[in-house]
Amino acid sequence: MMNRTVWAMVIAALLGWAIPAQLAYAQQPKTPPKEEPKQQKEEPKPAPAPGALTVESLKEMLDTLGYDIEKERKDEKGNVFGYQLKVNSAKYGSHPCVSLSVDGTNLWFTQSLGKVPDPASVPTKILLNMLSANDLIYPVSFCYGEKFNNFYIVSMIANKGVKPKDMRQRIDQLTSVSEGYDHLWNPAKWESKKTAANK
Repeated sequence: MMNRTVWAMVIAALLGWAIPAQLAYAQQPKTPPKEEPKQQKEEPKPAPAPGALTVESLKEMLDTLGYDIEKERKDEKGNVFGYQLKVNSAKYGSHPCVSLSVDGTNLWFTQSLGKVPDPASVPTKILLNMLSANDLIYPVSFCYGEKFNNFYIVSMIANKGVKPKDMRQRIDQLTSVSEGYDHLWNPAKWESKKTAANK
């Protein structure tokens, strides 16, 4: 009889410990399942507007106009978005670029004018004259690219109903500005002016 009483007490004690433990475990916050990272869907490019140039029709127009395409311009994914040309000119070998904007709504015309040896040493007068010249050479304008440490010129038109004559006019403008204003962007011209002034 005594043994049964002892065992009953032991079982009751064990049950008294186990039940709160189960309750405590049940009340613990459950760790939510890890969500798999969602793959970002690449948004489709908007369809070009009626009469807008595509990469293919841009190349065709440049070929028809007789321009020598040096190389394709590509984005990080390897997609062609424009072309670099080789234009023979009186003073310099010109290498203008014609490119579509990311959304295809604009055409950009750019031309590098060479690296700046030491940006901090560019005469203040030169920089002020560049800003002043932007009014005279509009729609072309002088710019400075910090990434490549160079002066360049740029212009832009809406990519809508662009005719071959419009294309040639914009490219010719880049060549004209690069040659006619080389005293502003060419460091060799700054040195020659300094020398002349010191004589």
